[in-house]
Amino acid sequence: MFSTSRTFGTREPNGGNPEPLDPANLPWTEGVVERGRGRGKEIGFPTANLSFKDDYVRPRDGVYACWVRLAPTEELLPAVMHVGPRPTFDDMEISVEIHILDFNKDIYGHQIEFAPMEFIRPVEKFDTIQELQDAIVQDCEKAREFLNS
Repeated sequence: MFSTSRTFGTREPNGGNPEPLDPANLPWTEGVVERGRGRGKEIGFPTANLSFKDDYVRPRDGVYACWVRLAPTEELLPAVMHVGPRPTFDDMEISVEIHILDFNKDIYGHQIEFAPMEFIRPVEKFDTIQELQDAIVQDCEKAREFLNS
């Protein structure tokens, strides 16, 4: 299990300037990117759909700001993660999918690590695809704001 508190962002020892993020202290989880239904890409937000080992403890359903690491690099990439069903598409199967911000590479079959940092909102059913897209834009803005703080 992991915490979504801001304590993973920056630390301010002795009231001084924030220290840089230490990736070693993040709640990393590994997953393998698999092909999904392509809906994220169709609506302008491609996602990495993840599969896990049986012992994966997933967070509560919702949308999160998270960090992603792709092997072999240690670079931290900002992302938005959706956990749960996709009710706008009448798809109640539980999924974990990540939209890496400002990223456009084929990573199917690759193992990635991710660290959820902040809960943004619960899963919602939207009446239109445009409403969903508008919500995702807001999710991305909130994730950027949180991850850059």
